[in-house]
Amino acid sequence: MSDNNSNRRGDQVLVISHNTSQYLFLHYQGLVRELVRQYKKVICLTPVDGWEHELKQLGIQHIALNMQQHGLNVLREIGAILQYRDVYKINNADVVFNFSIKPILYGAIAAKLLGIKHRVAMVTGLGYLFIGSSLLAKLVRIALMPLYRKLYGLGDVMFFQNRDDQQVFESLGIGRLANKEVISGTGVDTAYFNQKPIPPVGIEGPIFLYVGRMLRDKGLWELVEAVRLLKSRGKQFKCQLLGPVDSSPASIQSDELGRLEDQQLVEYLGETRDVRPYIERSHIFVLPSYREGLPRAALEAMSMGRGVITTDVPGCKEVVKDNGLLVPAREAEALASAMGKVIDKPSLIQQYGERSRELVKQEYELGIVIEQVSKAMPCAYTERRSLKKC
Repeated sequence: MSDNNSNRRGDQVLVISHNTSQYLFLHYQGLVRELVRQYKKVICLTPVDGWEHELKQLGIQHIALNMQQHGLNVLREIGAILQYRDVYKINNADVVFNFSIKPILYGAIAAKLLGIKHRVAMVTGLGYLFIGSSLLAKLVRIALMPLYRKLYGLGDVMFFQNRDDQQVFESLGIGRLANKEVISGTGVDTAYFNQKPIPPVGIEGPIFLYVGRMLRDKGLWELVEAVRLLKSRGKQFKCQLLGPVDSSPASIQSDELGRLEDQQLVEYLGETRDVRPYIERSHIFVLPSYREGLPRAALEAMSMGRGVITTDVPGCKEVVKDNGLLVPAREAEALASAMGKVIDKPSLIQQYGERSRELVKQEYELGIVIEQVSKAMPCAYTERRSLKKC
């Protein structure tokens, strides 16, 4: 680290942005606290969703971002980019750190307009823009890929939560000259998500718990079909869903969830600010997603000593070694078979749970991620051209 105080993080302004205040707080509060400690000033730019007070408690200044998580209204999107530009300019931002696809793109455009050389991107997964198969997704991808390629280059940092996502970016020529780092997800506070005893399996059988948004691309229809198959075969168990109904067109809506409950296929638990009591009452975590960055909810369940059934896809496959079962994505029969294996052999529940806790402590503990990110974060030198790190 340079002796020149103007070249240190302690003299720099960092602006962070995410597409939700809730997810930034729930998934990255430990990292944000560390960045607040390192930088002179940290400003947070997120849409208002009721979690702003919690973000401010971390020691940051919050600015409400006028951006929708979903949708492509041209005037609104241009307005969001201009707001990024204004916030960066007014606050003399030295380093910008953006999470998720829209903030990564819009924040980088604004930083480019102002000549800010240190742009940091946290790729938390490949969403609709990269993996959507609809005609609209393909057209948007064709239009935006050249822009992505021009935005990230020399002096920038890109964090990925699995190597497959990094390879997709590299195959598309995005961030060719950027410093790319694969990190251990968002990190889990293993003291907060402490290991809890697994409850006895009662006459109603084990409880399978899904935690996340009610999205189809999380594999929820395959999960429902797997439950239907197992119920038809006389298996005794419960399947619980915990998480919000999303504004995305891909979301399963409340009336649909109600019908599934009426059919006694699932139990919808609603939304919560604390998942721990629900994990504690469960036996196995299930996530039949089509693709993830690195599933935070699965890691939290693992930290509390719960095994995992998930899909053999990028992001998900990384969290299962000898602590659960992998199944092909979009295949309800295979998912039913894996769930049936646990129902028929309850001793696996304890076995998988113990190994899950060990895996999180070894590879995904919060301190590991904080160290990985801190080492790669840039210092914004006065001339804004040095590629040296702190």
